[in-house]
Amino acid sequence: IQWNQTGEKPIVNITGTDETNEAGITLAGTDYITIDGIAFQAENNMLEYGLFLTNESINNACQHNVFQNLDISLDKTNTNQTIGVNVVTEDEPTLSEGIHADNKFYNNTVQNCIMAYNFDSGTGDVSYMGFDNEVGTINDGISLISDISLCGVYLKGQNGAKVHHTQITNLERIG
Repeated sequence: IQWNQTGEKPIVNITGTDETNEAGITLAGTDYITIDGIAFQAENNMLEYGLFLTNESINNACQHNVFQNLDISLDKTNTNQTIGVNVVTEDEPTLSEGIHADNKFYNNTVQNCIMAYNFDSGTGDVSYMGFDNEVGTINDGISLISDISLCGVYLKGQNGAKVHHTQITNLERIG
């Protein structure tokens, strides 16, 4: 999915509900996808995640995906915790295919959230932790995290994760 660089960047306006765990885009066990040049907004400020990557099963997680030039803006005052990009293993993996691995997030702007990026492998077993996930820049781009209230990039149970050339501004705890 790619913006052709003509005119304004496409905006995906999502209307959330009172339910939890709603996302602009959810990918479950998806591999080799590229999303480039899209803006995600919570039209009514009730969306919890801009982008949600989860595993489909214990042996099918998201691997080898690229997400770049995205603009994600949520509402950090939402009563449910907002996370711009949430990469979570819900069913603990038992095979390497069940591990979130080699997902790249380049030149993105994530703002107005509790956390910008959350990576959680869902296990304490080093053999099944996420690996080689990355947040940063390519081709002289800008990776910006702004207007957040808890954490820019949270890494839990990750092997070889990289965070580079990412600017975090306006971090202010609510309350």
